[in-house]
Amino acid sequence: MALPRQPDVAGIAVRKNARKAASVLQVARLRAVSLRRFYRVEVDLDRGEMSVSYYGPQGTFIADEEVRLTALTKVRITDVVTVRDGKVAEGKGLIHISPRGFTEPSLIHLEDEQGRALTLMPSLISERVRIRDGYLDLGSTI
Repeated sequence: MALPRQPDVAGIAVRKNARKAASVLQVARLRAVSLRRFYRVEVDLDRGEMSVSYYGPQGTFIADEEVRLTALTKVRITDVVTVRDGKVAEGKGLIHISPRGFTEPSLIHLEDEQGRALTLMPSLISERVRIRDGYLDLGSTI
């Protein structure tokens, strides 16, 4: 008797959350270009949430009410690596996007309960976000 092969469902949660995080980065870039504003993606490592804000007239960043807060579940944001701040493993990691659509070189690392790691790599000049298996460093991906 042969048993049917079962799909690998163990990595589905981490991949789903990686796509959710990638969509936040894509939306932030699209809004930065279309509204011609400086935007940033705020990654709250302690709470596992991502939000989007733009540079306001008073010289501060204002939360964009059109983009809702995104919470990642069943996965932990390990760290955010940017050229400006280096590796941020607690608190908030910030990824800046210019009005012309240039995204700061950055990586977001995710990990699930079983220790599987994924790396999100936003493109510097397009809205594409690559999702790679494993923990990659910023210097090895540019």
